[in-house]
Amino acid sequence: MATFAQQVCEITDAIRARLDQIALSPRARDDIDSLTDSLETLARVHSFGAEGFDWSAYGLTRLESRMCEYLRVAKRVISRGELHEAMYYDRAAGEEPLPKIIDVHISHIRPKLARFGSPHNIETVRGSGYKLVRREDYTPPPKGGAGNEQRVAALRALQSLRA
Repeated sequence: MATFAQQVCEITDAIRARLDQIALSPRARDDIDSLTDSLETLARVHSFGAEGFDWSAYGLTRLESRMCEYLRVAKRVISRGELHEAMYYDRAAGEEPLPKIIDVHISHIRPKLARFGSPHNIETVRGSGYKLVRREDYTPPPKGGAGNEQRVAALRALQSLRA
């Protein structure tokens, strides 16, 4: 049986195939391609359970983890607007926070990723949005998981100081 993400990808592939048979303006085609790409990315993020990256070791909130996973799965530059829509899609019109909140979340995520030794960093692409990139100075932790244990211990110590 196909996963949810696979089913969404099959649907978007069918949409793209059908669009090839319809005369559309380049602008309309780009808009629909962008929409189908976003649908596929969102489906992968919401079904990442087993194959997703474990963001909890970096002290990220659930929303921050979803943002990072969305950027990781997309493997492209994501605009602030697209990230805002993806994170707050379930809110009623007028209830969602202002798009500037994305910048605030990114400013909270970056130090957490750096502090706990994540191999990733969020890069700002001026005028376009954000992209998750692999840090150039990253060195993987020693085999046996000692690095992850140290990150978790540091996170717990930090949380106990805040409490």
